[in-house]
Amino acid sequence: MYFPTGFDTTLSIELAELVTSAYAQFEAFENRTLWKLPGKYALVREFSYLWTPTKTIERGIRNFDLTLRRFSRSTRNKDIRIPIGFVAERKDALFLILRGTQTVKEWIRNFSISLDDYPIEGYGRVHGGFLETYQTLRADIMSALSAIDSNAALYVAGHSLGAALATIALPDIEENVKPKVSALYTYGSPRVGDDRFVKAFNRSFADKSYRVANTSDIVTSIPLPAPIAGIVGGYFSHVDTPVDLTVQTDDLEENHSMMTYLSALKGSKKQKSFLHRLLVKNA
Repeated sequence: MYFPTGFDTTLSIELAELVTSAYAQFEAFENRTLWKLPGKYALVREFSYLWTPTKTIERGIRNFDLTLRRFSRSTRNKDIRIPIGFVAERKDALFLILRGTQTVKEWIRNFSISLDDYPIEGYGRVHGGFLETYQTLRADIMSALSAIDSNAALYVAGHSLGAALATIALPDIEENVKPKVSALYTYGSPRVGDDRFVKAFNRSFADKSYRVANTSDIVTSIPLPAPIAGIVGGYFSHVDTPVDLTVQTDDLEENHSMMTYLSALKGSKKQKSFLHRLLVKNA
């Protein structure tokens, strides 16, 4: 694994573990069980988006998703809020965490690969489906961060769809709320925006943004960097700063799994510690 200047392995593992907690948050929602963070963290705010199964198109999508279909039956078409992340606090640090795709609706938005204007001038265009999902969460994210009267460091992290949402959120957070982001760590991120977005993003955040990517993870290769047949998609590019690792499990889903990323980071830390001890011993 290549470690760029400023990359903190210990922090990357902590944030990756928090992202797994966001998946556990969704699993608890599925199973209707209690979800809570590990003991050293305090939950500040959960994030969710509204599912309205009374709409015709929403009912159609719901029929492909067993979880949402079951919830729609049990709640008699009442609105459902689907959890997708949270803000947590630990001592002098804050964490904004977003999970990856879990529902059919989220997958459908992922495939909405038009390029739409980013809401801040000078930032070009971003993936339309990712932006649509972010807009459903934006008010709650801004409200949660604005309500925090603290000088604590703010760390943002996400996996897959959550990585894209975290990347889109970063300029917006910096522009509109008091807590400034100390670092962004993403895992298995797809491409998010066009060249103008990437250049503007990198000018401001390349020194505190780390995009951890498994070279065997196909999700990090999409959307393609050019339109398909000149029609579908757009000219997408990746933001900096890349942190490459290679884990080939012979399974596409496992190559992309958050647990694969977490295991690789933990393994790299052990290897790094061993080399450090060896160098100190021989110094």
